[in-house]
Amino acid sequence: MQLQCQHIFFSGKVQGVYFRATSQVYARELGLIGWVRNLADGRVEMKVQGISEQVERLLLLLKDQFSIKKIRQQQVDCEAGFVDFVIVR
Repeated sequence: MQLQCQHIFFSGKVQGVYFRATSQVYARELGLIGWVRNLADGRVEMKVQGISEQVERLLLLLKDQFSIKKIRQQQVDCEAGFVDFVIVR
């Protein structure tokens, strides 16, 4: 089990369709921490930390439920201070 920290941008039909709320529910169920927010350009941005298999499971669940056209992922250094997965406005 390896800890993974990802900075992710989602493009497609990801705003106005409960993407953030669904992301939060799934992330919490999977034991992940971090945040998700809408961007002015129509994308959704996420920082997520947790066991690598759970992070990948989150992405699969979101791909299955939403019309995501592109996912841009970048491995980043883990940040201290996260204790939950929250929606940022």
